[in-house]
Amino acid sequence: MLASIRSSKRKRPRLSVGTSGATSFAAMVLLAAGACTVGALVASGASAEESTTPTAVPTYATEKLLVATGHARSPVAAEAPWGLDLIAPIAVEPETPAVKESRSERLQRVLLLDGETAAGLVPLIMSFREDLPDALAYDIALAIARESRQHSLRPELVAALIKVESNYTLTAVSPTNDHGLMQLHGDRIYEVERNISMGCQELATWRSLYQCDEREMLAHYNGGNRPPGVSWKYADKVLSLAQMPGEQAAN
Repeated sequence: MLASIRSSKRKRPRLSVGTSGATSFAAMVLLAAGACTVGALVASGASAEESTTPTAVPTYATEKLLVATGHARSPVAAEAPWGLDLIAPIAVEPETPAVKESRSERLQRVLLLDGETAAGLVPLIMSFREDLPDALAYDIALAIARESRQHSLRPELVAALIKVESNYTLTAVSPTNDHGLMQLHGDRIYEVERNISMGCQELATWRSLYQCDEREMLAHYNGGNRPPGVSWKYADKVLSLAQMPGEQAAN
């Protein structure tokens, strides 16, 4: 018959076999196995009541470590915090190699940029000189866009300077021997692109020489190395005009 099960020490029960034959022995084996299963379930329930927090729950630091090492808990693991055996590696997408820009693509991009700048300048230029022919306004706007980009100047600043210097008169000549749109001193250059190119280059040279801001750069352009007071007033006048039509309305 069955020996008593010592559940306190959770040992396998001892079986005492009688003389009733093989059938009785098989029945006793089945009864013993059932008793062991019941004992294990009871013991498991008692253990769950003693501790409500599983000891294998991953901490916040553990989770951070998993992320840092390229692993993350799967949704199933998040619902079963008693173990880290359901950890899935993070899928890392391969880096897309940088595509080198071709010469033709670069030229297209620069042309589009200059075109957008020139288009934005047209209203400002036409507000300065309404009677400018369309072709001339187009050439001036495109030249300003190109040269201001090459010399890191504000295009609206160059447009305002031309307004103050020559009022957009191609053949303007001053009593001090200054010529063309940007009044180049001593250089009788009246062609639009060359005149604007040389004028922007001179502005950038003054800025580089004195490491100065726009106001001082303009004062040097007008008055040389030691600009007098009138040159500073000239600079302020140019700066006051160097605003796009939308900016002027906002101010």
